[in-house]
Amino acid sequence: MSKPVIVIRKVEDSPDWVDRELLTAYIRTEYRGENDAVLHIGCALPPMLLRRLSNNRIRTLAVLTAWNPASVLLPEKENRLRTRALKEDLSLVCTTFWRGFNVDPGGRWPAEESFWAFGIDAARAVALGRRYGQNALVWWEPGATPALWWL
Repeated sequence: MSKPVIVIRKVEDSPDWVDRELLTAYIRTEYRGENDAVLHIGCALPPMLLRRLSNNRIRTLAVLTAWNPASVLLPEKENRLRTRALKEDLSLVCTTFWRGFNVDPGGRWPAEESFWAFGIDAARAVALGRRYGQNALVWWEPGATPALWWL
């Protein structure tokens, strides 16, 4: 990873220069995957998902999106093209991934398509997040709760 990543599980974990309103939106987001799986920053994984990851010996999970780089809204058509490109890039570095949606439960921000990348290497996840201009990605590994990795 070329620059350090800030690991955030709650607003108080972040440095002063991170926009608190934007960060709060990321923390409140519901990161939804297939099979009704939902991740929340700083909260334990649902038992069903944790069992599935453990049974399949999955040691990492990253939630990545190409939508709205740097939290700047783009037209849906452009976001969908970016998602196709991310899927192609992801398929080169990760063998198992699900489609997902990052959903603002308050409805102030439109849902964003994403991918749940299972078993991805941290450096590759960070590189993809940066390639697609993202402020952050969601990261999980055993023994921890999902965290925002601020890029």
